[in-house]
Amino acid sequence: MKKIKSTQTEEVFPEFVECPLCGADARLVEKHCPGFIKPDMFSIYHCPACDTQFSMPRIENHKIYEYMYGRAYSHYRCYPKEIKKAKNPLQYLANAEPAYWAVIKIIQETAAYKKDLKILEIGSGLGYFTYALNHAGYQTTGIDISESGVAQARQTFGDYYLCADVTKWADKHKEEYDVVFSVETIEHVSEALPFLRSIAACCKPRKALGGGGKIIVTTPNKSAYSSEAVWCNSLPPFHMWWLSETSMHYMAKQIDASVSFMDWSEYHRQNRCAVRMKNPKETVRWLRAPFLDENGYAIHSKSALYKFLENIPLAKRIFRKVMRIPEYRLQGSRGLILCTVFERE
Repeated sequence: MKKIKSTQTEEVFPEFVECPLCGADARLVEKHCPGFIKPDMFSIYHCPACDTQFSMPRIENHKIYEYMYGRAYSHYRCYPKEIKKAKNPLQYLANAEPAYWAVIKIIQETAAYKKDLKILEIGSGLGYFTYALNHAGYQTTGIDISESGVAQARQTFGDYYLCADVTKWADKHKEEYDVVFSVETIEHVSEALPFLRSIAACCKPRKALGGGGKIIVTTPNKSAYSSEAVWCNSLPPFHMWWLSETSMHYMAKQIDASVSFMDWSEYHRQNRCAVRMKNPKETVRWLRAPFLDENGYAIHSKSALYKFLENIPLAKRIFRKVMRIPEYRLQGSRGLILCTVFERE
């Protein structure tokens, strides 16, 4: 795989710009946010009208995704192997990450009263979620803009996937699906509202014969943090949006849909979820270090000792205690992941 070249940004942005989501005035909250690729720098803005944080300039570097599927994120590499070995692939994913748990729960609840669901996954990546749903008996198709991701998915799991842009896909598949879902994808696109409109166009409206469908979108949840938080998120341009519940309410009106949010209380009780940080004040800003170096290779900031210890549960607890790393237990209905369900009128 070729090296990924940095798209270094040196533009200086004004105090106020037009929000790319709702068009209102958005205020500059951070001039020097590190980029996902070193040494890129971005500016972060907050729109009070739709309570959305976004990065400027609006740059899409698609080579990042080819790299992430190929070498960088460890779970991208391990999930396809583990899913193939799992007796119950869907349960494996539900146990692995909260976003998967939420989507699976909604699909299972929908299947209880609506039979023979036709499902579409937007941004299927290496294909393990689409495969797990098909393995469980749900008719599911996955689409992704990454040619290498789709090629690997088809080679590993079979003919469930197509390389396609959702905006073009929607033109040919209007109101075709009972469930359309997108896991951790909307924050990656430069234009969130047109992306959501395309997703919604694929889903059956309430007036459809047999009843309407559900559109499920997950993304990091800005509403779970203090209003002073700058960017508790993957760095731009890997993530270009940090969306809140208010953001989702705004977009729901634009696509003429009702909106509801996943209640995470059950998940928190079952998993005893915790957030661990070296300094509680990091929750206010949380501007991470770049993930990739100038040539697109992963920057490994953790020491060899830390990497060894974090694979041993008892050692992890002792290490946190010695280093005085506090632990915050999550509870209640709001989670760090925002899982939104839209239903078209």
